[in-house]
Amino acid sequence: AVPDRSVNGNGLQVFGTVTKSAVATGADLVAYSGFSSSNRLVQPYNSDLDFGTGDFSIMAWVKTKAASSQYIIDRSNRTNNTNRLNFLIGGTNSNLFCRIGVTTVTTSFSFAVGSWYCVALCRQNGVLRFYVNGNLIGSGANTQSNTGNFETTIAGYNAAGGQAAAGTSLLRISATVPTAEQIAKMYRDEKPLFQ
Repeated sequence: AVPDRSVNGNGLQVFGTVTKSAVATGADLVAYSGFSSSNRLVQPYNSDLDFGTGDFSIMAWVKTKAASSQYIIDRSNRTNNTNRLNFLIGGTNSNLFCRIGVTTVTTSFSFAVGSWYCVALCRQNGVLRFYVNGNLIGSGANTQSNTGNFETTIAGYNAAGGQAAAGTSLLRISATVPTAEQIAKMYRDEKPLFQ
Protein backbone atom coordinates (compact mmCIF):
# COMPACT_ATOMS: atom_id res chain seq x y z
CA ALA A 1 0.00 0.00 0.00
CA VAL A 2 2.94 2.31 0.65
CA PRO A 3 5.80 1.69 -1.80
CA ASP A 4 9.42 1.18 -0.83
CA ARG A 5 11.25 3.56 -3.16
CA SER A 6 14.62 1.83 -2.76
CA VAL A 7 15.93 -0.84 -5.13
CA ASN A 8 14.63 -3.52 -2.74
CA GLY A 9 10.96 -2.71 -3.36
CA ASN A 10 9.67 -4.03 -0.01
CA GLY A 11 6.54 -1.94 0.52
CA LEU A 12 4.60 -1.28 3.70
CA GLN A 13 1.19 -2.69 4.57
CA VAL A 14 -1.51 -0.52 6.11
CA PHE A 15 -3.28 -1.97 9.14
CA GLY A 16 -6.45 -0.09 10.03
CA THR A 17 -6.63 3.52 8.84
CA VAL A 18 -3.55 5.72 8.45
CA THR A 19 -3.83 9.37 7.43
CA LYS A 20 -1.76 10.62 4.49
CA SER A 21 -1.67 14.40 4.13
CA ALA A 22 0.58 17.29 3.04
CA VAL A 23 3.21 18.33 5.58
CA ALA A 24 2.13 21.97 5.19
CA THR A 25 -0.50 23.92 3.26
CA GLY A 26 0.47 23.90 -0.41
CA ALA A 27 3.36 21.46 0.08
CA ASP A 28 3.89 18.51 -2.28
CA LEU A 29 5.48 16.28 0.36
CA VAL A 30 3.16 14.03 2.41
CA ALA A 31 3.40 12.60 5.91
CA TYR A 32 1.68 9.71 7.65
CA SER A 33 -0.17 10.13 10.93
CA GLY A 34 -3.12 8.91 13.01
CA PHE A 35 -1.25 5.91 14.40
CA SER A 36 -2.49 3.66 17.20
CA SER A 37 -2.40 0.00 18.19
CA SER A 38 -4.86 -0.76 15.36
CA ASN A 39 -3.69 1.89 12.84
CA ARG A 40 -0.12 1.49 11.69
CA LEU A 41 2.27 0.87 8.78
CA VAL A 42 4.04 -2.49 8.82
CA GLN A 43 6.70 -4.14 6.73
CA PRO A 44 6.54 -7.94 6.99
CA TYR A 45 9.76 -9.73 7.87
CA ASN A 46 12.58 -8.50 5.67
CA SER A 47 16.00 -10.14 6.02
CA ASP A 48 17.62 -6.94 4.70
CA LEU A 49 16.92 -5.46 8.16
CA ASP A 50 18.77 -8.26 9.97
CA PHE A 51 21.66 -5.98 10.88
CA GLY A 52 22.98 -8.31 13.57
CA THR A 53 25.77 -6.46 15.36
CA GLY A 54 26.73 -4.56 12.20
CA ASP A 55 26.35 -1.02 10.97
CA PHE A 56 23.01 0.58 10.06
CA SER A 57 21.25 3.93 9.89
CA ILE A 58 17.67 5.16 10.34
CA MET A 59 16.61 8.65 9.29
CA ALA A 60 13.19 10.32 9.24
CA TRP A 61 11.34 13.57 9.67
CA VAL A 62 8.94 13.52 12.62
CA LYS A 63 6.37 15.99 13.89
CA THR A 64 6.29 15.92 17.67
CA LYS A 65 3.33 15.87 20.05
CA ALA A 66 2.88 15.93 23.82
CA ALA A 67 3.64 12.33 24.78
CA SER A 68 6.13 10.49 26.98
CA SER A 69 7.32 8.30 24.09
CA GLN A 70 6.94 8.68 20.33
CA TYR A 71 8.10 5.70 18.30
CA ILE A 72 9.80 6.27 14.97
CA ILE A 73 10.40 2.57 14.36
CA ASP A 74 9.87 -0.68 16.26
CA ARG A 75 11.37 -3.94 15.04
CA SER A 76 10.45 -6.73 17.42
CA ASN A 77 8.29 -9.82 17.82
CA ARG A 78 5.48 -7.56 19.14
CA THR A 79 4.82 -9.84 22.12
CA ASN A 80 7.74 -8.95 24.38
CA ASN A 81 10.82 -6.78 24.36
CA THR A 82 13.49 -9.38 23.52
CA ASN A 83 15.85 -8.78 20.60
CA ARG A 84 14.10 -5.52 19.73
CA LEU A 85 15.19 -2.44 17.83
CA ASN A 86 13.37 0.72 18.95
CA PHE A 87 14.12 4.29 17.89
CA LEU A 88 12.01 6.95 19.57
CA ILE A 89 11.67 10.40 21.06
CA GLY A 90 11.32 9.89 24.80
CA GLY A 91 11.08 11.66 28.11
CA THR A 92 8.18 13.88 27.01
CA ASN A 93 10.18 15.44 24.16
CA SER A 94 13.44 15.69 26.11
CA ASN A 95 15.63 13.03 24.50
CA LEU A 96 16.31 10.62 21.64
CA PHE A 97 16.26 7.01 22.68
CA CYS A 98 17.43 3.74 21.14
CA ARG A 99 16.99 0.20 22.43
CA ILE A 100 18.73 -2.69 20.75
CA GLY A 101 18.31 -5.98 22.55
CA VAL A 102 18.69 -5.28 26.25
CA THR A 103 20.91 -2.20 25.80
CA THR A 104 19.52 1.34 25.85
CA VAL A 105 21.34 4.46 24.69
CA THR A 106 19.81 7.90 25.14
CA THR A 107 20.84 11.51 24.63
CA SER A 108 19.26 14.79 25.72
CA PHE A 109 17.54 17.17 23.32
CA SER A 110 14.64 19.56 23.85
CA PHE A 111 11.96 19.06 21.15
CA ALA A 112 9.19 21.63 20.73
CA VAL A 113 5.69 20.16 20.46
CA GLY A 114 4.11 20.47 17.01
CA SER A 115 7.35 21.06 15.09
CA TRP A 116 9.05 19.02 12.36
CA TYR A 117 12.51 17.60 13.10
CA CYS A 118 14.94 15.59 11.00
CA VAL A 119 16.25 12.81 13.26
CA ALA A 120 18.90 10.21 12.48
CA LEU A 121 20.33 7.21 14.27
CA CYS A 122 23.58 5.68 13.02
CA ARG A 123 25.51 2.71 14.35
CA GLN A 124 29.05 2.30 13.08
CA ASN A 125 31.79 0.15 14.60
CA GLY A 126 29.73 -0.44 17.75
CA VAL A 127 28.93 3.23 18.42
CA LEU A 128 25.44 4.75 18.15
CA ARG A 129 25.25 8.39 17.08
CA PHE A 130 22.16 10.60 17.29
CA TYR A 131 21.54 13.57 14.99
CA VAL A 132 18.82 16.24 15.04
CA ASN A 133 18.47 18.69 12.15
CA GLY A 134 21.86 17.71 10.78
CA ASN A 135 23.75 18.14 14.05
CA LEU A 136 25.35 15.41 16.17
CA ILE A 137 23.75 15.60 19.63
CA GLY A 138 25.10 12.50 21.37
CA SER A 139 26.53 9.01 21.14
CA GLY A 140 27.00 5.79 23.08
CA ALA A 141 28.33 2.27 22.75
CA ASN A 142 26.06 -0.51 21.46
CA THR A 143 27.09 -3.89 20.06
CA GLN A 144 23.80 -5.72 20.61
CA SER A 145 22.32 -7.83 17.82
CA ASN A 146 18.93 -7.39 16.17
CA THR A 147 18.24 -10.36 13.92
CA GLY A 148 15.10 -12.47 13.75
CA ASN A 149 11.84 -13.22 12.01
CA PHE A 150 10.28 -9.91 13.09
CA GLU A 151 7.90 -7.55 11.40
CA THR A 152 8.89 -3.90 11.41
CA THR A 153 6.31 -1.40 12.59
CA ILE A 154 6.93 1.96 11.01
CA ALA A 155 5.65 4.86 13.11
CA GLY A 156 2.82 3.04 14.75
CA TYR A 157 2.84 1.01 17.89
CA ASN A 158 5.37 -1.04 19.79
CA ALA A 159 5.14 -4.21 21.83
CA ALA A 160 5.10 -2.23 25.09
CA GLY A 161 2.21 -0.04 23.88
CA GLY A 162 4.15 3.11 23.02
CA GLN A 163 2.71 5.88 20.87
CA ALA A 164 3.91 7.27 17.56
CA ALA A 165 4.84 10.83 16.72
CA ALA A 166 2.17 13.17 15.34
CA GLY A 167 3.56 12.72 11.83
CA THR A 168 6.30 10.83 9.98
CA SER A 169 7.80 11.51 6.56
CA LEU A 170 10.84 10.59 4.45
CA LEU A 171 11.79 7.50 6.45
CA ARG A 172 14.98 5.70 5.39
CA ILE A 173 16.60 2.57 6.79
CA SER A 174 19.95 1.32 5.51
CA ALA A 175 22.74 -1.13 6.25
CA THR A 176 25.14 1.68 5.37
CA VAL A 177 25.95 4.82 7.37
CA PRO A 178 26.11 8.31 5.84
CA THR A 179 28.85 10.68 6.95
CA ALA A 180 28.09 13.60 9.25
CA GLU A 181 28.46 15.91 6.24
CA GLN A 182 25.94 13.86 4.22
CA ILE A 183 23.42 13.94 7.09
CA ALA A 184 23.77 17.71 7.36
CA LYS A 185 23.33 18.09 3.60
CA MET A 186 20.20 15.89 3.57
CA TYR A 187 18.69 18.07 6.28
CA ARG A 188 19.46 21.29 4.38
CA ASP A 189 18.17 19.87 1.08
CA GLU A 190 14.94 18.49 2.57
CA LYS A 191 14.01 21.35 4.90
CA PRO A 192 12.40 23.44 2.07
CA LEU A 193 10.00 20.53 1.37
CA PHE A 194 8.27 21.28 4.69
CA GLN A 195 7.40 24.86 3.68
